[in-house]
Amino acid sequence: MDMIRAKNGVGAIELDSKPYIDWQKATNKNELMVEVFKDEIFFEELSAHWNNLKQRTDSLMSMPYEWAYNWWKHYRKNKKRTLFLITVWDGTRLVAIAPLYKDFFNFGELKPEPCLRIIGSRGGYSSDVDYLDGYNIIDFLDFLVDASYKELVTDKFSDVFTPDFLKLAVLDFNQVNKGSYLKRHLYPILEENHFLIK
Repeated sequence: MDMIRAKNGVGAIELDSKPYIDWQKATNKNELMVEVFKDEIFFEELSAHWNNLKQRTDSLMSMPYEWAYNWWKHYRKNKKRTLFLITVWDGTRLVAIAPLYKDFFNFGELKPEPCLRIIGSRGGYSSDVDYLDGYNIIDFLDFLVDASYKELVTDKFSDVFTPDFLKLAVLDFNQVNKGSYLKRHLYPILEENHFLIK
């Protein structure tokens, strides 16, 4: 499985383990583990954890697993795209997902820049010309974050969402609503970390 561990990572997650027995909530961001997965097998195995997390969010824009997985299965046919799921774990409990994929953003005649996009955005096969994308904006999108972990997860994401860690400087989050977790909590950090946000 292709993964990148963030700072303070302590090992691979066992997805088939029982995640809620004798469990105590983390008290600081160093107790949380971040893993980035680009392997679709992991995506397939994540459904129960994903939908359990969805019930613990307070965002109206958090996507169900089935929708995200089916979108990816259909629109991954564009060979430039790579799955890039950023997950945050408290032990074996999934507490946040940034459901992303890596793509390329075009700046007119300049060389395309690698960027991250939220699963569900820019679905058209014509995304070589970004403003003519065939999908258009019909859904608002967001990260999934356990409501009781917002502060800890935001602190942890401040370590992850840096150009050095992600190896890119462009985030194309064009379907984000002003009431979303992304806008309210993460955008200030992204701007501090010198990302170009489209």
